[in-house]
Amino acid sequence: MKNTKRFSYLILLLGLMSSCGVKKASVETTNTVSSISKSALFQQSQKDIEINSLRGRLRMTINDNGKSQTVTSTVRFERDSALLISAPFGVLKAYLDQKRLSYYNKLERSYFDGDYKYLQELIGVELNFTQLQNLLFAKPLINLSSRRGLILKSEDSYWVLTNKNKRVFDFSMRYDKNTLQLKGQDYRITRSNQAARITYAYKKDTDLHPTSIKLKSLVQDSNIEVDLQWTQAEYNRKVQFNYNIPKGYKSVLK
Repeated sequence: MKNTKRFSYLILLLGLMSSCGVKKASVETTNTVSSISKSALFQQSQKDIEINSLRGRLRMTINDNGKSQTVTSTVRFERDSALLISAPFGVLKAYLDQKRLSYYNKLERSYFDGDYKYLQELIGVELNFTQLQNLLFAKPLINLSSRRGLILKSEDSYWVLTNKNKRVFDFSMRYDKNTLQLKGQDYRITRSNQAARITYAYKKDTDLHPTSIKLKSLVQDSNIEVDLQWTQAEYNRKVQFNYNIPKGYKSVLK
C-alpha cells in the first residue's frame, strides 16, 4: 500500500474508532450492578482533558492484514483547537482542527484539504475533532448523558454498558477498579456489522493520560490494527502549527 494510503488509514482510523466498535466484551460478572454509583463513573467520564497543549513524538505501527509498517511522527496538539502530525522529514503532514481536515504527501505531490464531511461519507457516521482528541487522551467517544447505562463489575474492572435501545448494548467502557483509569472502549454498528476496540495502557497508576493506545477494527473484511506509543511528551508548552500545502500539488479528489 502506498504511503499516502497508509497515512490516510491512520487518520481514517482515528475517526473510525469514534464510530465503530467491537462486540460486547466478554467478562465474568455476577450480573449485578456494582456498588460504585453510576454518577461517580459518569462524572469521571465527563472530566475534561487535563492538559492545554502537548508536543511530542508518537510511534505508529499499522498492521494491515499481516503487512506491518512503523513510523515515528512528531505531534503538536492544543486542546479543543488543533492537531498536527508530521512524519520524518516532513514527507507527510496532517492537520486537523474543529472544522478542517487536511494532509499532504511530498513524495507524491498530492494533498487533501476539506472538512470532516469527507470522512463521514467514507465511514458512514458523524465525526468531529472532539472525538479524535478524546481517543488520544482516553476519554469517552460518545456523549453518555443521552444513553441508558448499566454498570457491571469484574475482578479488577468496572464495565459501563450503554445502548440506544433496550435490546443491544452497542458501546462499553472498562475502568480500572482501583485507579478509575479508562482501560478500553468497545463499540459496534449492528446494521453494518462493523466493530472496533480501543485499549489503553498507562505507565503509572497516577497517570492522567495513556502512554499506549491500541486500535483494532474490522472494516470491509480487512483486519486493520494500529498501535500508538507515546515515546516523548511535553505538556502545557507553547505549540505552533506550521502547516501550508505546497504550491503545485494535486488534490487526491481529482
